[in-house]
Order: sequence, then C-alpha cells, then structure tokens
Amino acid sequence: MVQVFECGVRAFHQRQARRAGLGDGETGMVTGLQRFGGALNLHVHAHTLVIDGVFVADAEGLVTFHPAPLLTDADVQRVVRNVRRRILRGRPRVGSICPARMRIRWRTSRWRWPG
Repeated sequence: MVQVFECGVRAFHQRQARRAGLGDGETGMVTGLQRFGGALNLHVHAHTLVIDGVFVADAEGLVTFHPAPLLTDADVQRVVRNVRRRILRGRPRVGSICPARMRIRWRTSRWRWPG
C-alpha cells in the first residue's frame, strides 16, 4: 500500500509540473515504516516525507528545483481519492513498479546545489 500511496503523490506532483509548463519533473520522498505505538503496542503505519516540488533537468542536463504551489484541501482530497481508487482496484499489483518510476533519467544529469 505504501507503494500505491507514493505513486499517487508522485503522479500529483508531476501533473502539477506539467500544468505549470515545466515538462517532466521528478519529486522525491522517503518513507519509514513504524511497527509500534508509544505504549509499545502493535501499530503498523508509515511516515512519509515528500519534497514539496519537482526537480527538472534542462537541455544541458542541469537540474533545477521548482517549489510546488501551496496545497489546497481540494488537492489533498484529490490525492486521497486517487490513492483510494488504486488500492480498491488492486493496482499496481504486488511486485509491480510504479509507471512514474520508470521515467527517471537522473543518472546522467548534472546536479548543482543552488547558491
């Protein structure tokens, strides 16, 4: 389910980037699984940190970060609806790869830290 959630968040950020005329952008996130609650009770859940924007490579391969606009309640509801629909449909199937991950081409890009 974590993979389905990450796919939904990634797709949302990429759609926003395309609408802003940025082309194919890539966001980043890291998820940690927590198994226990504060009272050492079994409580399996995930914590995800998401970069609030996208990285876009220009024609020369220079990668630039573009911050996302502020999220609205409607944006969050849209992501939740899409993730819920994907989970209920059973897609992506266990062991499959998120289609957005297959487009990553950052290995050959040149990254420069801003400033």
